[in-house]
Amino acid sequence: MKKIYDVAIIGAGIVGMSTALKLQEKGKNVLVLDKEKSPAIHQSGRNSGVIHSGIYYKPQSFKSDLCIRGRELLIDFMNAENIPYRIEGKIVVDNDIEKIAALNKRAEDLNMSGVKALERNEILDLEPNCKFESALYVPQAGVVDYRLVTETIAKKFVSLGGTVEYFQKIKNINSQNDLKVLTSDKDSFSSEYLINCLAFSLILLQS
Repeated sequence: MKKIYDVAIIGAGIVGMSTALKLQEKGKNVLVLDKEKSPAIHQSGRNSGVIHSGIYYKPQSFKSDLCIRGRELLIDFMNAENIPYRIEGKIVVDNDIEKIAALNKRAEDLNMSGVKALERNEILDLEPNCKFESALYVPQAGVVDYRLVTETIAKKFVSLGGTVEYFQKIKNINSQNDLKVLTSDKDSFSSEYLINCLAFSLILLQS
């Protein structure tokens, strides 16, 4: 008799693997399915690698809370797992000094420390090729290899007893006897719950 999982997750990107890890940590029996050979092959491993500061979002909004708290949790995880990253900050430029001032005020409302408006000589010290006269320095921004982050999450998930099945392109999903039955081009899997983390590939599943 085939194993029945508590939760099946389609997609081994950073969202799918993070969700799987959290559920596995809570004692669930979790299965992750992906059509590729390893995690983070698509969007999670093909991006600019920016660790966002959250400065652009309205204070106390869902996006603001998600971005700022998510950044804190990401840094905590990377420190715990010895994942290399850089927090070097960034400069936000604009010819309209009022926009820079408004963004600086937003940083204050978000309790972001170290954010400051730059003089022309300070801008050139950070970016000699910058042509703008006004800029804002945001020290919270950084960069990381999100593929490495996702691979680390996947290894931790497996170490806790989680299961990842690669080379499994899901062709069909049915409900049978209160279970979700997922059929790939190679095998079938059953779970009580299903979470889709396919992102842009969802349309391929639906077609």
